[in-house]
Amino acid sequence: MVKSAFMTRVFLFHHYFMTIFGVRVRKLRNHRLHLASLLIFMVALQLVACSSAQSNSLDVPFNSFLGSTEFISGESNRFPFAIVSLDGHELEGADIMVDFYFLGLGEDEFKFSKKAYSLVLGSPTNHVHDDGSIHEHGAKKNVYVVQEVEFDISGYWESRFRVSPAGGVKPMPNNLAFHVISEPLAVAIGQSIPRIDKNRDDGSITKQDIDTEEFDTFPYEGVISSGKPSLIVWASPLFCSSKLCSPVIEEVVAIQDQYRDNVRFIRIEPWDVNLAREKGILQFTENAKIWGLHSEPWVYLVDKSGLVVDRFEGPVSSEELEYSINSLLSRT
Repeated sequence: MVKSAFMTRVFLFHHYFMTIFGVRVRKLRNHRLHLASLLIFMVALQLVACSSAQSNSLDVPFNSFLGSTEFISGESNRFPFAIVSLDGHELEGADIMVDFYFLGLGEDEFKFSKKAYSLVLGSPTNHVHDDGSIHEHGAKKNVYVVQEVEFDISGYWESRFRVSPAGGVKPMPNNLAFHVISEPLAVAIGQSIPRIDKNRDDGSITKQDIDTEEFDTFPYEGVISSGKPSLIVWASPLFCSSKLCSPVIEEVVAIQDQYRDNVRFIRIEPWDVNLAREKGILQFTENAKIWGLHSEPWVYLVDKSGLVVDRFEGPVSSEELEYSINSLLSRT
C-alpha cells in the first residue's frame, strides 16, 4: 500500500510538472530532455519522496471561480462556485467547507464556516450535422453552492476553501475575494417586475441545440392576466459569457413538462444579439438594464400578480427550482 501510494504521488506530480512547464510526453520521446529540466524534476521528485512519509496526499493547486456577483448584507444569499484543475477539469463531488472572512482595514476577520453542496447541471446534448454524424455537446457543469449565507456587514469579503483529500490528491483552490453590498442592484425579491418593451429584443433570440420553442415571449400584461406564476430565464445559450446559460436552461427544460399547467415558462435574451453577431461585442439589452442585470444567467420566480418571490443568479439546479415552485404553489 505504501509503495502504491508513493507511485501514485510520483505520477501525479509528474503530470503536474509536465503541465506547469509545458513539456509533453510525446515530445520527450522524440527529443533529448534538457539537462536543466531533468535536474529540476529529479530534485522535485526527491522532495515528493521525502514528504511521502509525512503526508498521505499530494497538495495540488486548483483554480476557483465565483458563480454569482451580487451578495447582499443582512439577507440570505446563495454562494455558488466552481473548482477547476489547471488543465481545465472541474472537480466533482468533493467534500468542501468554506471559511468566510471579512477583509477590514486591519487584520482579516474570520466570520463563519459553512458546508458546500455539489450540483451537477445540464446534460450533454446531441447535434446532428448535415452529413448525418452526431456530435455531443458537453453542457454538463459540476459546481458547488453554499446555501443560506448571511453577511452581517457590507464591504469586501474572502472565501477560503478546505477540500478533503481524495485519491491521494488534496486540491488547494485559490481564495476568492468578493464584494457584499447593502442593497440589491438587480430586481429583488418582493419587488414587482418592471415593464419591458417586448418589441425591443435587440435582435433575434439565440438558440443552440436547446429546445426552448415552447418558452413564451415576454408580454408583461400576459404575466399579470394569465392567473399563473411565471418562471423567467434571462439566458443566452449562444452568447453566454459565464458558460452557465445552457446548463441552466437545461435544468429549466427538465421541469417544464411537470409544471406546464401551473407555471408559465419565459426566456428573455439578455444580450444585444445584433451587436454580438456583427461586431463580437457583448452588451446588455435595454430591457436587461431596466431589470438592473449585470451578469447572466438569472432565473426569476414571479407570482401571478407580478411580484418576485425568488431569484437565482448563476448556476441553479432543477431541484432548487422545484422546491421554490412547490413552495409558491402551496401558498396559492
